[in-house]
Amino acid sequence: MAEQIDPGDNQETPGGGSKDEKEYNPAASMSLLQALLYDPLNYGFSAVEKPKKGPRKPVETVILLVMAIILSFGATIAAKELISQESSHEDALGNLREQILRQRDAVNQLEAENDELTASIALLSSSERTQVRSGDTAIQLAELDQIHGPGVTVKMTEQDGADAESRVLDNDLRVVVNALWSGGAEGIEINGQRIGPTTAIRTAGRTILVNFKATVSPYEIRVIGDPESLDRALKTGTTGDYLSTLYSKYGIGVGITVEKDVVLGPASTRQATSTVIVE
Repeated sequence: MAEQIDPGDNQETPGGGSKDEKEYNPAASMSLLQALLYDPLNYGFSAVEKPKKGPRKPVETVILLVMAIILSFGATIAAKELISQESSHEDALGNLREQILRQRDAVNQLEAENDELTASIALLSSSERTQVRSGDTAIQLAELDQIHGPGVTVKMTEQDGADAESRVLDNDLRVVVNALWSGGAEGIEINGQRIGPTTAIRTAGRTILVNFKATVSPYEIRVIGDPESLDRALKTGTTGDYLSTLYSKYGIGVGITVEKDVVLGPASTRQATSTVIVE
């Protein structure tokens, strides 16, 4: 009699056996297929364990510290170089400014000397002053007597609060005095000090000395002579240009007033000895 076979003998047991195959799972196959389709390059790499970062080695820390110090030092040197270049640039500009000011002062001094020499030439070329007769005229020019006569009063004034460049200088007074002698002046005094053709007019500090006496602004120059000739001597030629420059550039005013009778006192003996008289 044939032995009956039970169909349940070929079914897979829960634990699985050597002869039994596991039950097929469609969901697992679909998951694998989706992974291949949507991320084919990275598939399988996610399962690889990432290397773990360990503590930094002391050598690496030292190297980073040294590099930071080098960078800081370089930045400091670069900053100092920039500051030094800027300082050198300012110093160069300052030196140029000083040179310009010195050259300007030198030019002004040369102009003043030129004007003074021009006035001196005019004085020496005047026939009335190169030969002086003996007698009363010689005594007057020697400043030994009080004299009087028609003439002019010249007043030189500075502006209020004038700085050193805008003050009347000794050279300015000499230019005016030389022009007056050239214009035929018979006698001159500045702020009460009687002078002659060779009287000393010099600067001492901020003060102008006339016959070794200190004088201050305003400077009143009283002159005996022909008013018309004296006025023309101050307003024309190089002297007129010089006085115009004093007013336009430095604000120094020069006023001329005609006087019917100007009285000049005698000079001291010491003052008179400085005047040269030609017999």
